[in-house]
Amino acid sequence: MKINFKKIWKASNKFVAEFLDADPFLHSASISFYTLFSLPAVMFIMVQIASYFWGQEAVTQQLYSEISKVVGSTTAGTLQEILANVEAVKSNVWRTIWSISLLLIGTTTVFISIQKGLNSIWNIYRKPQNNLLRILYDRLRSFTTVIALGFLIVVSLLSDTVLLLLMDYLKRIIPEVTVYLLQAVNWILSMLLTSILFSYIFIILPHAKIPWKSAFYGGVITSILFFVGRFLISFYIATSSLNTVYGAAGSLALILIWVYYSSLILLLGGKITEMKYKEC
Repeated sequence: MKINFKKIWKASNKFVAEFLDADPFLHSASISFYTLFSLPAVMFIMVQIASYFWGQEAVTQQLYSEISKVVGSTTAGTLQEILANVEAVKSNVWRTIWSISLLLIGTTTVFISIQKGLNSIWNIYRKPQNNLLRILYDRLRSFTTVIALGFLIVVSLLSDTVLLLLMDYLKRIIPEVTVYLLQAVNWILSMLLTSILFSYIFIILPHAKIPWKSAFYGGVITSILFFVGRFLISFYIATSSLNTVYGAAGSLALILIWVYYSSLILLLGGKITEMKYKEC
């Protein structure tokens, strides 16, 4: 089978041009800004949802472990401290209602920003919404993504527990390959869960009807790019001197960089999903 390099080059140029024309860097910056201020709310709600099915301490430790893999233990510790401060706030009924309202607004704003970015990537332009019910509906759709993240933590905890039990059993049978085997299984499970999450985002957030087949294709590609990007971002963070340059604000700078490049990967995955959808 002859490979048509000219056709591949032309298609690649078109893909890159369309992607850059949608201002992905601007949208990623917007997502990063909203995430920085909404992260405590997002983390708090995710932990509360996951804690309903699992112990809160275990959920918090799992979240801390996953974040520390990317931005390091210092920044992850800062986020853990912020989360603890949010949980420790005592208030009366009206303050509680007000706080919950602000949490919901802050949490959904991040995903509304992602929604606008994906709409732009897919050339979906809508008139400003003057209907309060429509605005609330969009916020509710966005909030389901937070719920999905909470369930993802629960499934991750469950899979880790099963893998630990399986490791104890296999160590007695095939001790020499147990570690490598379980690392491979853990990687595959993480990839699958992340792919499902990205697929869900591509289906639920944009104002377009995307079939599961196209969404899952884009979700898998985005998941692969995300894991590669996570490694590169972790390497950059580990070798850079951001904490030295920014001082006390170093942790915030690391979070911004992490979210910014992760957002670019998500938007790139959205463009790949659109491309696959047009092919079908």
